Amino acid sequence: MTNSLVRMFGSVFPVAMAMAMAMVLAAPATANGPPSEPYMILRKIMAAQDQVSHGDTSAPQRQKALQEEASQLFEALPDDVWQKPRNALTAALFMIVGGSSLTFRGLLSKGIGFGKHEDFVKGAIAYRERNFADAKKKFLLVETRTLDRIPAACLHLVKAILKSNDEQKQAVENFVMVSTLVPGGYLEDTAIRLQASLALAHKEHDVFLSVISRYLRRFPRSLYAVPFLKNASKAILNLNDNDISSVAEKQVKVFEKVPSRVRISFLLSVAETALRSGKLNSARTFAEAAQRIGTNNSKLAIASELYIAAASVFSEASLAGQIAEKYQSRRNNLRSSDGEFADAIAAVIQQVRAPATIDPGRNFTPGPASIEARKLVAWSQNLLSIGRVRQK
Repeated sequence: MTNSLVRMFGSVFPVAMAMAMAMVLAAPATANGPPSEPYMILRKIMAAQDQVSHGDTSAPQRQKALQEEASQLFEALPDDVWQKPRNALTAALFMIVGGSSLTFRGLLSKGIGFGKHEDFVKGAIAYRERNFADAKKKFLLVETRTLDRIPAACLHLVKAILKSNDEQKQAVENFVMVSTLVPGGYLEDTAIRLQASLALAHKEHDVFLSVISRYLRRFPRSLYAVPFLKNASKAILNLNDNDISSVAEKQVKVFEKVPSRVRISFLLSVAETALRSGKLNSARTFAEAAQRIGTNNSKLAIASELYIAAASVFSEASLAGQIAEKYQSRRNNLRSSDGEFADAIAAVIQQVRAPATIDPGRNFTPGPASIEARKLVAWSQNLLSIGRVRQK
């Protein structure tokens, strides 16, 4: 299950996931703490990572620089530094974010312990070396109730990941505790994304949709939102494999509590993904839902209508033609990509009404009778490739 989370939602684990855990294991720093203390620099890393979830595009670079600085600092510190409880926690998180475990294995071999956090450190060593079975055993020995709020939230997240294979209910409870203890930052951001993938893996489709809705409400600006929601869009469409409009309508309703601007953008993202995969009924349903919300943003409004037209070229060619003609006549006031998309829709409608042989990258002869699934897929993909539509 741990590896399946990666397959479903990209690089959330172990790199980004590990970063979330790493940044919250350290105890809060005091204002007058020595600048060379390990926890001080990790406090800065934590702040940078929270900014990633808040949409700060410069935060990843800051985080990377801080990570490099931390590596140099830790290598130069004397052995006895790591016996302090706060620094022992820092040792664990350093390995979780990808730091070498050799230094800390060496300390243990020399008889230098890590006090009350030794299980945490040993678990991190196993985790860093991808020995998840041993990591689970060690982390389960650490009681969350003995930790402050932020370290406790981190431990809940670690336990959730390591339980996700065979203890789903407990894993979900751990994810919920993360949101309860540290709402609004990178840790909750990561927990919600992983909870969505866990629900999907266990075929809890209603839960999956509900968690995606919650993510849209909580972290619409996160830098991790774009790749995550792109994969979520594909998953949503896969749940409606037969492209049934009524199923798509039920899916749309799940997102009614999402703020309007965020909801429109997401619905159009799903519609575009549906067009690319040939699911024209779903594409139209999601695009019409976006249009019904209404917006003063002309780009989103135009996208809604053009997506409706693209999804209707076979089912309602007259409607699609009217929309295409409308935007062709306004070409001077449109983005070039929107004008080209309108041209593409008109060209496809012409081919539907008058069969002709064309080659959109797939060899077939489209026409009024060519409305089986494989040709719809090719048509919709060609439609978007010609128009080069990108929602921005």
